[in-house]
Amino acid sequence: MAAKNPPNIPKLDEMNKIIEISVDDLRFDPENPRLKGVTDGKSEATIITTLWNEMAVDEIAMSIAHHGFFRQEPLYAQKQGDKWIVIEGNRRLAAVRVLRDAELRKKVGATRIPMLSAADIEKLDTLPVIECDRHSIWPFLGFRHINGPQPWNSYAKAQYIAWIKEQNPKITLDEIMDAIGDRNDVVKRQYRGLMVLDQAKREGVFDPKDSTYKPFPFSHLYTALSQKGFQKHLGISEKKFQGIDDKAIGFNPVLKSHVKELGEVCLWLFGSVNKKIDPKIKTQHKDLAELGRVLENDNAVACMRRGDPLEVAVMVVKGDSNVLRESLVGAKLNLERAKGKITGFEGGSDLLDLAKSVEALAVSIVEEMIRRDSGQRHGDRRKG
Repeated sequence: MAAKNPPNIPKLDEMNKIIEISVDDLRFDPENPRLKGVTDGKSEATIITTLWNEMAVDEIAMSIAHHGFFRQEPLYAQKQGDKWIVIEGNRRLAAVRVLRDAELRKKVGATRIPMLSAADIEKLDTLPVIECDRHSIWPFLGFRHINGPQPWNSYAKAQYIAWIKEQNPKITLDEIMDAIGDRNDVVKRQYRGLMVLDQAKREGVFDPKDSTYKPFPFSHLYTALSQKGFQKHLGISEKKFQGIDDKAIGFNPVLKSHVKELGEVCLWLFGSVNKKIDPKIKTQHKDLAELGRVLENDNAVACMRRGDPLEVAVMVVKGDSNVLRESLVGAKLNLERAKGKITGFEGGSDLLDLAKSVEALAVSIVEEMIRRDSGQRHGDRRKG
């Protein structure tokens, strides 16, 4: 069910009117969750290149080139001295910068974007802006990018939630949830995940920049933390999480005694480029649940630490009897499928030899099962 726009979200007509601001006076926002770590000491060209390569600015630039800048969709900016910090609309600002600057086009590799005429470039000399204050606009941006029509990725959302709490120390996660229309506890789960990830960074056991996956799949972590297996392995219970929901970022949810486990869980979830470790999670829905079950079994965890594939650890959890049953059921289904395609056999020793080897293997399995069954019955009679 889609979240409704809460009554305290500022509407366009409740804010200041749209004004035209020179593009040269607009600056990227270093506090924007998407730009965290990107703007620090970096040139504007570097920032734009990062946005272009990682945040689909090319799609926005293509739209503006063909249809012009949609002036009913203004930027939101806060005035600082004689400059304006763009709090909402950094990707659109980057797109306009590229469209207006031939040298910048070359740097970002914008070869597919049509060249603008002098008249069209002149139309982008100024952009529509609504002046705002960062501290009063956060509910609007939170609704828009967390549960609204223009969502950020989960990592950016979590960073934005943390920023809100840093700027408003007395605000609770429940209040943030109400303000931005979260009805599924997403805010809480993402904030918890960010607290755990930040601790991993501070402890030096994992850095998101080292993840094998690009972009960083933060949802793996905050989804995992709701599962008992991960909570047990990290020494964090759901009850404990509820007690730290309104702690400030910088609090350590994971005890010192479990920091090593935190590092290994992050490596299993995300991998490491520097350590040349592949992540164990390929598909979140299936693999994450299986890894959670593995973490509740000491022998299976030992397999993971040894470097075995997740599939091997899962078999340890299931036990030989269950794996045997699953394997036999799968083999039966495959053989039935093969029999249905026997019309495709046109002679030749290779397929026939393969079928014979399958037959021999099946016979040996049956013989071994009969032998074990007989031995078990003989043992039972002796006990009786």
